[in-house]
Amino acid sequence: MSLPVVVLALVFALAPAPAADGPFVELPFREAAARAATEGRLLLLDFTAAWCPPCRKMEASTWPDAALRAWLAEHVVAIQVDLDAEPELARRFGVRAIPTLIFLRGEEVLDRHTGFLDAQELRAWGAGLLEGRTLAAAREVDLERMAQARDSGTLRDYAGELADLGRLDEAAAALARAWDAARREPSMEVVRHSHLLPDMLDLAERHPPARPVFERLRRESALRAFASDPPVEADLRDWFALCTGLGHAEDIVAWFEGEVDEQGRLYGSRFALPQDPRHERLRVWVEEALLGLGRHEDVLRLYEDPLRLARNVLFVLRASGVGSSLVVNLVADDPERREFLQGTFARLRFRWPATIHAVACAAGRRDVAAEVAALVLEADGDGWGRLALVERYVELLPDRPDVLARWLDEAFELGASTHHVSPLVRRRLGLDDPAADLSEFLPPPPDDAPPIPR
Repeated sequence: MSLPVVVLALVFALAPAPAADGPFVELPFREAAARAATEGRLLLLDFTAAWCPPCRKMEASTWPDAALRAWLAEHVVAIQVDLDAEPELARRFGVRAIPTLIFLRGEEVLDRHTGFLDAQELRAWGAGLLEGRTLAAAREVDLERMAQARDSGTLRDYAGELADLGRLDEAAAALARAWDAARREPSMEVVRHSHLLPDMLDLAERHPPARPVFERLRRESALRAFASDPPVEADLRDWFALCTGLGHAEDIVAWFEGEVDEQGRLYGSRFALPQDPRHERLRVWVEEALLGLGRHEDVLRLYEDPLRLARNVLFVLRASGVGSSLVVNLVADDPERREFLQGTFARLRFRWPATIHAVACAAGRRDVAAEVAALVLEADGDGWGRLALVERYVELLPDRPDVLARWLDEAFELGASTHHVSPLVRRRLGLDDPAADLSEFLPPPPDDAPPIPR
């Protein structure tokens, strides 16, 4: 065998073989980084998960591409990181969505991308990096444009881009600007509370210095809301939302105590809650604040007629078929996901009545609890109502062992899945196996428990 042939044989023998399921080596992060540095190659992290549709699409079409594999084998050490198995590594690199691809030199981040890439796009990106061209540089041009925006949607996107780049102080300021921009648009109230606020809370958790920025928004909303009597309602709802998200339940309760009527209700006060559906959010926030402080009797007083409320909620949501068409449209080709979402939406219509039941139990109103439970069981044809009753009871009354085990058994007999039992309830009941028979972990009801409606 000639010398060149021997050298070639050695090169191929010593070259790292890709994993059987793709162009990845099976190494922990630090070992992969050391190997890439030793060999003078880039390190590529592919953050993925089995439940991620675009990740599965890349598994099917991007990673098998022969030209991409050849380029990676020459220039890159690539590893896949399971988001569920390595959450600490995901937090270290600020991974907020997947797939996220990160190129590094050693342990220094060169560039990153979140979202699907086909093989040609990924290879072009990597080749550009070797020549000093980064997506981040092109992104800076877009960021400068987005920074000049005045609409809340663009500013929210701008904050997300900054957060992905690790510029968290700037991201906090951009979210505050987005909040103020949305506040100037009355139609954007739901967006503020449902989208912007979760983004703010997520950033404050990742980056504690961001919290004072959002606390300032809370104080400003209070100043605007209480500048007149009665308060400015839109600003009052903003204040409630920010208090709830930022953990100031006691402030909401203090407001509640100054506003209730002689029967301890907000109904009948100047806010006329039954007449204006927007005020239902105020009631929900007051409810959550009181629940967090264990003030169950006060929660029960929020309802002018708990039985009528439970009956109306069950009728309206059952008649509307909430969520059913959405489930079919979103996950028609994914049976497991469809089953999960169908269960989630099925339980949604029972959560409020289940809350009333648990609160009535805690407040000693067993008569109300039994009647509300009877309404739920009558409307429950597939087990989700029974599961909601048990779960909400365990969530709100963690120190009360008298969970009604029969309801849980019946829920599973009627078709509810054990996979839908919430992690909190699993922990409270001492469960680890998601497929376990939960009833054996639940004590029988005590002698003074209310009768189980059938």
